[in-house]
Amino acid sequence: MKKTCIGITGILSLCLLLSSCGGRNQKMDPEMIPVRENDKTLFLDLSGKVVLEVENNNVWYFSEGVALFWEDGRYGYINKKGKTVIDPQYKYATSFQEGIAWVVAENGHPQAINPKGKVLFTLEQATKVNAFRDGLAVFETEDEEGKTLYGCVNKSGKVVIAPQENELSDFSEGKAPIRSSDNKKKGYVNKKGEIVINCQFDDAGDFSSHGYACVEFGGQ
Repeated sequence: MKKTCIGITGILSLCLLLSSCGGRNQKMDPEMIPVRENDKTLFLDLSGKVVLEVENNNVWYFSEGVALFWEDGRYGYINKKGKTVIDPQYKYATSFQEGIAWVVAENGHPQAINPKGKVLFTLEQATKVNAFRDGLAVFETEDEEGKTLYGCVNKSGKVVIAPQENELSDFSEGKAPIRSSDNKKKGYVNKKGEIVINCQFDDAGDFSSHGYACVEFGGQ
């Protein structure tokens, strides 16, 4: 009887459409630990007790009360009772974060949906979209010459940072790392896209809730 614990690192890296729905940006429910067992997925609490059994071994971890699953070539979502709450209908999909997930239908554009499956808005210009963090989602698009541009959208679907050449990362604590297209150094912008810490670092990480971020400068 083979059992495999499902990891949460980059489980849906969707080329050209959606960024990974796992990894450091996602919050897995610690009371619903997924374990694959043959053709099933078992969910365990922290004591190791099975709290849910699903007759599908392509179910991911729970995030914000629902879990992504794969069936007949499409993605859908189940709740903690194992009931399908959003039918499998998407070619690509991510887990929920901050109340929103990104999905792509056949030949469609990235769409933001709520946990009931309602489409909140469509991001037609995006070639790649990150999960929402700190109320904003970073996206990529291309100019007429095929050059990658980076922008940012809020939960209402409004583009709050217009696509530009500087490489933009996810927000945390009101700031996001940005890499200058000129000197290739990193600094930070606020939610208006204004540079608040000059691009001077070789690398720059997220700000924590304590108000600090790690940066690399001169090899240190």
